[in-house]
Amino acid sequence: MSKSHSQKPDPHSLQDLRLPPIPRVLPKVLDHLHTAEFADKEDILAAMECGSNLEERTLSHINAQLPTPVGDVEQAIEMVGATTAAGIVIKLSMNKLNVLRRGAAGTCVRQLIQHSEATAILARHLLHERRPESAPQADDSEDVDLTQTAFAKGFVHDLGKLVLIYNDPKKGAALYGDDWIERGPEGVNERAVERRAFGYDHVEAGAYAADEIGLPPGLAKAVTDHHNAEATDTSDAWDLRAVRAANVATKAMGASFSGLYAQDVSLDWDTCARHPAWFHWKTTSVADPQILADEDLILYSEFFLDSSSSEQLLS
Repeated sequence: MSKSHSQKPDPHSLQDLRLPPIPRVLPKVLDHLHTAEFADKEDILAAMECGSNLEERTLSHINAQLPTPVGDVEQAIEMVGATTAAGIVIKLSMNKLNVLRRGAAGTCVRQLIQHSEATAILARHLLHERRPESAPQADDSEDVDLTQTAFAKGFVHDLGKLVLIYNDPKKGAALYGDDWIERGPEGVNERAVERRAFGYDHVEAGAYAADEIGLPPGLAKAVTDHHNAEATDTSDAWDLRAVRAANVATKAMGASFSGLYAQDVSLDWDTCARHPAWFHWKTTSVADPQILADEDLILYSEFFLDSSSSEQLLS
């Protein structure tokens, strides 16, 4: 999308947004780890195709830890093991966000990544273990595809918040932090607060980014429609319903999972159960969101946010 030089730029034009470095490999690698708690070599090699020069950087990183360097990335993965290699790929991918993680918005970026992974885990879990009785039944291969899609959609749904923070880290830190003195009155819609601060909200910024980087239509829909109940009314939209329900459930699971909000938002489980997003998912009385409180959520991204973690795996 190019801007016309004959017109005065709109100070709130989406086309003026700069796009952050987006580690597109993360949902693929994390999904494999959460599915079986380990990855295999083929998973890692396939995932690395999403990242520019990721094979070369992974090989270089592994060789730096080995007494005798190896010649190709496949051999390197065999040397250290696929799960260790997966952790290295995660670390190298998230290094793209170092400019944000080490700046004013570092805490926000960490919280956003944790929330994205938690939403992805819960969305996949809802589809795999807690699908409502009214949901269409699928064979095993279709179930796997659907849960993988739900994981990816859950991970990217708040892409727009990363875009907003990247474009103005200080404003993002203030907006989503505890010290913004210009917060709107209680009850004001979060997206309205974002528009007040940035000129556009995280859904609008995410939609622009999804189009610019060419996200697949299903993932782009999660970015644009995760607050839109009407977008999940079709019978084939259970993965998007799961993302919306998971996003709500994280708010009742504590600060580590709840994400970023322009105003303080916390839900207890009863309020979560009455939320339209969960109510739209729940078609039976036994589908209480509090069942998710017992889930042991392991956030691999949190582990690898520590720059020393992947080196420790090789020690």
